[in-house]
Amino acid sequence: MLGSLQYEITDRNQIIVHIKLLQSSQLFKQRRAQQAMQKHLCLIIDDSGSMSGSPINQVREHCAKFGEKFYEEQGKKITLIKFGSEAEKFTYVRDNDFQHSLQKL
Repeated sequence: MLGSLQYEITDRNQIIVHIKLLQSSQLFKQRRAQQAMQKHLCLIIDDSGSMSGSPINQVREHCAKFGEKFYEEQGKKITLIKFGSEAEKFTYVRDNDFQHSLQKL
């Protein structure tokens, strides 16, 4: 929370506003940036035979676009779990590693 706001209406022509800041806007921005950096996304993708051809190509395309947007900010992680007859798990902190793995689906 950045602060609080209280107001009093003394009459129709006057409003008294009391603002109390709990932290500086710079500190607030830093804390928001730290929270944004802590994001970790998990994608679970069906890699079975029924997904071959067009369906898996669409999954690759949409995941690639999403990954580009997601990695625009530093410090984010994506875990990719693909499953078919068996499940495999991979965790990525860089977009190029994630994009490369999508091509292997």
